[in-house]
Amino acid sequence: MLLEQTMEKRYAANPNFLLREIGGEAVLVPLSDAGVFENTVLSLNETCRFLWQLFQTPTTVQGAIDAAVGAYEGPREEIVSGVCSFIQEYVRYGLLREEQHNE
Repeated sequence: MLLEQTMEKRYAANPNFLLREIGGEAVLVPLSDAGVFENTVLSLNETCRFLWQLFQTPTTVQGAIDAAVGAYEGPREEIVSGVCSFIQEYVRYGLLREEQHNE
């Protein structure tokens, strides 16, 4: 799980990927400069699609957790774990980017 100090970091979807629906399935289509995913279409399940759309606007980890808890039923711990795993994986592969504070 993400450390407490990262809960207020803001993340945004990498603009080099577009969400599209192909054959009734949500996919991320890479544009130029998409790194290792340059020639790959990534399939998203419903939860990943929800989170991807959420991160179209820079969002904190806590904000994403709050949105997911409001949208999905189930044990809070599982939702928190799922959101944190999504963020960690998508940051690792460059699909989400940490936003820098300009204050």
